Amino acid sequence: MNVLSKRLIKKAIKAITPYGALVLYRRIIKQGTHNPDSNNDKLKHLDKLNYFKKVFIEEFLRTDSLGNRYFDINGAKLPDIRNTEEMDMLFFSLEDTFLFPLLTNEDYSSKYARLADIYMNEGPYGYTGEGVDITVKAGEVVLDLGAWIGDFSAQAAAKEAIVYAFEPTPKIFALLEQTVELNKPKHIEAIQYGVSNKNQYSVNLYRWQGGNDISNSLINSQEGGQLFHSAISTTTVDSFVHDKGLEKVDFIKSDIDGAERLMLQGAKETLQRFAPKLAICTYHFPDDPQILEGLIKEANPDYKVVHLRRKLFAQVPGKA
Repeated sequence: MNVLSKRLIKKAIKAITPYGALVLYRRIIKQGTHNPDSNNDKLKHLDKLNYFKKVFIEEFLRTDSLGNRYFDINGAKLPDIRNTEEMDMLFFSLEDTFLFPLLTNEDYSSKYARLADIYMNEGPYGYTGEGVDITVKAGEVVLDLGAWIGDFSAQAAAKEAIVYAFEPTPKIFALLEQTVELNKPKHIEAIQYGVSNKNQYSVNLYRWQGGNDISNSLINSQEGGQLFHSAISTTTVDSFVHDKGLEKVDFIKSDIDGAERLMLQGAKETLQRFAPKLAICTYHFPDDPQILEGLIKEANPDYKVVHLRRKLFAQVPGKA
């Protein structure tokens, strides 16, 4: 894609919604804030960041009849996180979930998804084309692995899906519970477990070097990785599905910071029995695309796998 085409895309997104403007500027703001050429440059970038935060708040912040504040993004309700460090991650986390619902009315056609993937930080959680339809539908059972504050969970619940949201970090889990309450009577159940290949009750949770709570991981693979929390519990997808007595699993979304391969090792029975649609991040390790696709097809060779830049999508052809 040439420079002119990219500029036209950016202008089109900016013209559609204030959130589009936030998405388009968030990368340059991050770069300018952390790598300023001068103090003046840093101040200019911080001014921009504060301006776009203001735009976001004006567009999506709501107040209920009791005076409680919350965000309502396309029918998905999220807690008021303006005074938490999570607010700083807002622009880098929500685009994967909400950009396509806001800009294309959830049209995840490959022509749009691949185009947007060039610019987006991680890419959308939906994809249609090339023999797959990776979208959440009403009545489906969804496992949201690495739920954070529940943005994807809330969006799926707004579409009348039944969602089980997994988040092991205590501080973040408290915000996830607020999301559950905000979206009632929609069905979201918060599960304070990490997802791995074993059921364990005292597992170290690490923070990626230079990261924050949104990037906590079971994997300590970087030099200088910090021990963040030493007493979280993990389960496997297969154990959870069995213990919960689920009669189907339709969709698995996973962004668990390097533990995706462990999750798939513990999900073989579920992939064989229910063949859920999969939307899985593949950017945490260089060999993620190959390793994760291999584990999926080892569990169920019928899967069709499509790769974008930082995610894979998988579905068994013919299974709705």
